[in-house]
Amino acid sequence: MADIKKLKVSLESLIERSGKIMIFPHRQADFDAVASSLGMSLIATEFHVSNHVFIGDTASSLDHGVQIMRSEAKAYFPIINLDEYGVESKGVDLNILCDVNKPQLLLKEINPESLPVEQMVIIDHHMKDKETFEGAAIEHIDPTASSASEIITQLLLAYKMEIPEKLANYLLAGIRLDTNRTGNYSEGTSDTVTALLKRGASVEEADSYFIESFKSDCRVFSLVTRAKFLKNNVGIILAPTNRIYSSDELAKAANQLLKYANASYVIGKVGKGIIRVSARSRSMINIAALMQQIGGGGRPTAAAADFPGSTIEEVAKTIKKVLVPQHAINE
Repeated sequence: MADIKKLKVSLESLIERSGKIMIFPHRQADFDAVASSLGMSLIATEFHVSNHVFIGDTASSLDHGVQIMRSEAKAYFPIINLDEYGVESKGVDLNILCDVNKPQLLLKEINPESLPVEQMVIIDHHMKDKETFEGAAIEHIDPTASSASEIITQLLLAYKMEIPEKLANYLLAGIRLDTNRTGNYSEGTSDTVTALLKRGASVEEADSYFIESFKSDCRVFSLVTRAKFLKNNVGIILAPTNRIYSSDELAKAANQLLKYANASYVIGKVGKGIIRVSARSRSMINIAALMQQIGGGGRPTAAAADFPGSTIEEVAKTIKKVLVPQHAINE
């Protein structure tokens, strides 16, 4: 893991000079984005600095379990929605991005120009690329970490802060999400999980947030039935053009398709005028490197890319151009 002690010192200095902090997860926030943002909020609060966690997604764009976590956490953390952001964003001295490092992965209502990089901190585990904010006051991007929740947990431990049991479970859920709930952790992640368990978290409690929506699962199943398999066992799904899906639904479909393929690509509409590719791979293919070629990014086995203003068919053609040299697909 990258140098947490260095992050601790530099972040502390910035926070102490700030009168107001805004914390941002990525749009269509998942467990890792929410949990790491809440952990960051606790750090700011411990330094007696006013802060807010902006989760402006509509309920329909969030995974069912994330909706439960957000609703529950509002009793303990200063979470604000899109309407409240307009007021609270004034006079902010420091913006902290958790689990995200690119402007296009924030809610479209957030103007990147309102987030000056000299007042920005990035804490993320997704690979940096040409779309990443440049010139942030602090940039801690560590692809060797399982999740942003792992980084934030290590930061909390470095500050020797008490981690409430609820937050410990949220952070564990974030780690569990980004390790596919397998329990196969690296040594560093295993140490982090052990620390959370010692502070009251439990795998059972963390996994309870992974409650599924029957309606959403039906939509995912319907997507998987549309799969086509290309040469070298690459699976691809083109979602119906008249439906909008959550990013989580596309990701679940890509995970399901990976059971039958070496790599999977699911292309669907996630918002008005926005097409997303959710991609997964087995360890022999670095899917993040492929996604970077088309403006996306992620981890070696899980990545994504967004295409505002495109159609599903146009994005599919772009994907196939990337796949040809790697997978020798026959047109």
